[in-house]
Amino acid sequence: METIMSINGSAAIPLARIPLAHSPVSSLLAEAKNSLCDLGRRVGITWYVNFDMTGLIEVNDRAMSGGSWDKILPAADYRCRHLDRSNAYWIDGRNSDGETVTVQAGLLYDCSRRSIGERFADLTVSYDDPATQAPAGEWCTVTSEIALSLHGQIVWMNAGWTHPDWRRGKRGLFRTAQRVNRLAAWMLWSPDAFVGVVEPHILPVWQEKHMGHRYMDPETSITYRMADSGEFPMHFMLLTRAHFFGDLATLTVQDAAVAA
Repeated sequence: METIMSINGSAAIPLARIPLAHSPVSSLLAEAKNSLCDLGRRVGITWYVNFDMTGLIEVNDRAMSGGSWDKILPAADYRCRHLDRSNAYWIDGRNSDGETVTVQAGLLYDCSRRSIGERFADLTVSYDDPATQAPAGEWCTVTSEIALSLHGQIVWMNAGWTHPDWRRGKRGLFRTAQRVNRLAAWMLWSPDAFVGVVEPHILPVWQEKHMGHRYMDPETSITYRMADSGEFPMHFMLLTRAHFFGDLATLTVQDAAVAA
């Protein structure tokens, strides 16, 4: 973390310039990083890991005004809880003009004492002090047995959006952005697991044939009610370390086949 923070003191760092710590999987991680940077270049995108969470809100505000994105969840909103380089970043995919056209966020939670499911239920995934910060009428119910039993250092993959002009003819962009997000989280924190919440209408996007192996609760198992936006029943999704490394291995094999 100290090495990453020292790169020009910048809030947004190109994925290609983030160093890898030496480990038994360094070679796989390096190959995956190169492949993901190449995949971005092929469609005209450079990947940045951006630690300025105010920038994510600015992108969200612009996209909401254009009708292409809903209000971001409070978990990724610096106005709702303390977010800094130790627990948050966003993947900033920029086109050749330097404009942000696709984003993802990674949020780290210490779930050593309370599971990620319990933290969803008590709203500490979203607020530093839910008792004083959460608006009246905001709540979350969790029935997912997996979520309620999941402990450790957990990364919530959050805040996915792509500019409408980049949603067509850019096949595989969402999966690539997800892979970039998970790789960045691993390079920063080496989490025990990655989780997400998926609304029923976008469940087809998360089919294994599109996104690779993962666990998905078959029924909606988390319902989040935002005071000003209504209720959102969602499926709980889990990617273990085995899922993560298996997907990186698949990526590098596929990229090697294309290169050949």
